[in-house]
Amino acid sequence: MLFDILVRFSVYNAMLFGITKISAENLTNMSNSMALYTENRLVGDKRSVLALAANEGVVDVVKKSDEGTPARDDVARVSAVLSRTLGDDNYKATHISISVTNKDGVIVATSDAKAFGINVSKRDYFQNGLAGKTSVGQMIISVTTGQATVGISTPVLGADGT
Repeated sequence: MLFDILVRFSVYNAMLFGITKISAENLTNMSNSMALYTENRLVGDKRSVLALAANEGVVDVVKKSDEGTPARDDVARVSAVLSRTLGDDNYKATHISISVTNKDGVIVATSDAKAFGINVSKRDYFQNGLAGKTSVGQMIISVTTGQATVGISTPVLGADGT
C-alpha cells in the first residue's frame, strides 16, 4: 500500500513537472510571438505615420493651424483621410483614432470628432515629435475612449523642411 502511494505520488509529480515544463515553453513561445508581432506592427505603424505626415493636406492644415486657423474644408478633408486610413483593414480592429496636432499640441484634424481641440503637448510622444523624432510613446489611457492606447508621432514638415 505504501509503495502504491509512493508510485502514484511519483507519477503525479512527474506529470505535474511535465505539464509545467510544457506550459512554460508554450508561454515563452507565445510571449515571443506576441513581442515579434507587436514590434512588426509598430514598425508598420511608424511607416504609416511618416506617410501621413508627408500628405500635402496634412502639411497644409498643420502650417495653417500654426499660423492661425485652417479652413474648415481643409480640416474636414484631412479628417476624412485620417478616418479612411483608420477604416482600413490594417487598422480598424486595433486602432482608436488618428489625429494631427499643431505645434502647440492641440489636435486640429482627427478621425475621432471627440478629440478635436484636445491638447496633448505634455505627452511623451508629442514631445519627441516636437524634437524631430518619430517615436512610440508610453501606454496611456485615452481621454476620449478610456481605453489603453499608445501614441506614435512624427514631425509634420513642409517641402522646405520646416
